Amino acid sequence: MENRRILNSSIEFGLRVTVLLSQFENEALALDKLLTYDYLLTNSGEFSDKYPSLHVETPYRYAKLVVKREVLKEGINLMCENGILDVVLTDEGILYKQNGFTKLFLNNISSKYKHQLEERANWIASEIHRTRSKIIEEELNKNVLEYGIEFYREG
Repeated sequence: MENRRILNSSIEFGLRVTVLLSQFENEALALDKLLTYDYLLTNSGEFSDKYPSLHVETPYRYAKLVVKREVLKEGINLMCENGILDVVLTDEGILYKQNGFTKLFLNNISSKYKHQLEERANWIASEIHRTRSKIIEEELNKNVLEYGIEFYREG
């Protein structure tokens, strides 16, 4: 049997996006929004006292948003190809949403990490999405530019 790397793979990103979209009943989200929300899922402690970050803070984590975009797309494609998420084509562009198989899929996974993702995804959908989404996106974009320049200078 082939050993597959799961950590930071398209499988992990696909799972996180699936958990995120499971919290948005009748709403489809764009890739950029999902990238922002994926960052919030794993680095929630930067924005909430109630939900500590699931992943360790690392230098240049903002610059990694640029790199992680491709892996996130691969993860979304993996879930769409397997019928777990849907693609929605609109005048605004390509959006992604849950379908009837999303929660069935997630119900078959039991782990502490998934439970923690669900708590944070619910927080994002119920509190962040409607009220602070734009502010957080602007802050992340500013940090990506600031840290991204340093990242490429030193790299």
